[in-house]
Amino acid sequence: MQAITKIICPNCGSPRAERLLLDGQLSRTQCRDCDYLFVKCQRTNRVVEAYAPGIDVGRSRQAILVRNSASFQS
Repeated sequence: MQAITKIICPNCGSPRAERLLLDGQLSRTQCRDCDYLFVKCQRTNRVVEAYAPGIDVGRSRQAILVRNSASFQS
């Protein structure tokens, strides 16, 4: 049985995202507006599949490094 819940997309903020619970084992969060996808096992909390366009991991990591290095120089 599938239970569908409307949620706000964690990637783009669209109110049209949805979370599906599949057979009590997997949850799939998806947004058709930005093509976000996140599938995880509810039992183990392990990520099965994830895709989030627009989130630049390299840029985020670089911003964290710059912010941390500035605090050490003070």
